[in-house]
Amino acid sequence: MLKGGEVSKISWEDGVSIIIPTYKRPKGLHAALSTLVSEKVTSNAFEIIISDNDPAGGAKDYVAEIAAKSKKPEIIYVHATEPGVCNARNEAMAVARGRFLLFVDDDMEVTPGWVQKMVDLLL
Repeated sequence: MLKGGEVSKISWEDGVSIIIPTYKRPKGLHAALSTLVSEKVTSNAFEIIISDNDPAGGAKDYVAEIAAKSKKPEIIYVHATEPGVCNARNEAMAVARGRFLLFVDDDMEVTPGWVQKMVDLLL
C-alpha cells in the first residue's frame, strides 16, 4: 500500500472514504482523480482510495505521482490482485477509515462540491 499527502488530524468518526476501483483505464482514472483532488470537505476527514484490479498493477506509478503532489485529500493505492470489481471494492473497503464510503467509477468525473453535498446528506 502506498500513502501520500498529509495525514489528516481531523477525526475519522464522520470521515469520508472515496473508493475508485480501476482496471487498465489510465485516462479515465486521470479524469476521476483530477476532479476529486480539488474537492474541499469541511470538518470531515477525507481520503481517496484507488483499488487497482490490473494484475500488473498498472496504475501504481501514476497514483504514487498524484499522491506525492496531494496534501489533502490523502490518496491511497491498493493492489487488488483477485479479478473482479467486487474484489477491488472489498480491498479498498478493508483499508478505508471513513465512516462514510462513496464509490466513483474510474471513468467518472464529479461536479465541484459533490463530496460535500454527499456528506451533508449523510449527516
